Amino acid sequence: MVDVVTSAYNSSEDMAPGDISPGGMSSGGMSSGGMSSGGMSSGGMSSGGMSSGGMSSGGMSSRSMSSRSMSSKIISPEKMERAVNIIQEGGVVIFPARCMYGLAGDAFNPLALERIYNIKQRPSSKPLLVLIDHPSWITHGKKALTEVVPAEALKLMDTFWPGKLTIVMYARKTLPAPLTAGSGKIGVRMPWHPVARELVRRFGGPIIGTSANISGNPGCRTIEELDSEILNGADMVLDAGTLKGGVGSTVLDVTTVPATIIREGEIPVSDIMEKIKRPFRSFL
Repeated sequence: MVDVVTSAYNSSEDMAPGDISPGGMSSGGMSSGGMSSGGMSSGGMSSGGMSSGGMSSGGMSSRSMSSRSMSSKIISPEKMERAVNIIQEGGVVIFPARCMYGLAGDAFNPLALERIYNIKQRPSSKPLLVLIDHPSWITHGKKALTEVVPAEALKLMDTFWPGKLTIVMYARKTLPAPLTAGSGKIGVRMPWHPVARELVRRFGGPIIGTSANISGNPGCRTIEELDSEILNGADMVLDAGTLKGGVGSTVLDVTTVPATIIREGEIPVSDIMEKIKRPFRSFL
């Protein structure tokens, strides 16, 4: 049985940076401190996948009040801690991202990676993206994701994070092979949704952040839309009600010269061009 947790948090995605989010965390401004800048090279990647296991339900719901007025009505710390414990033990949690529900697991746990691929029925040739709480996580600590962050990526993080932009960089060779699917690259995003952000912060390291759908199927804005195989495969659900929906994050590969737009999402290509002041390639 899935553990479903609900709350009165409004997930309509209209909370502005700086508003209070779960656990008293601010979703506001960020700096790119602690990261170095460097060159770029070539490639591309997409996001995806999940796997199986028994689960229960928990999470959050929202309706008519604005997110500002309901920012204090959040998932309880106890339920959030239960979700973190599940991830620490190699489990899989369904959680709210900015537009759609996602699958979360420990990005450095081979069991979690295998489960997520299996749950999503995702080809092992497709890498998974990860979520972080702060840009410094990318290059610092035992679970650092890359050695060097290109200067262009730093500018884009400072402008568009949290949310809306996934940046693909060269992966450290120490990352689990299934995470990068042999691509040598890793997609990284700092989530906007306060529940997702708090989940990552409490876990204390990168988590897998892939859409909660069978590979090739549309993403889901509500728990009711989730495929039964996804629900049955996860260990817990954090239900935030109806999410924003839409096209998801823009995905930009900064390992290529010029950088490559893999997917145009919530951030228009023109906005990225304006920021980095140089042309880029596109797979669109």
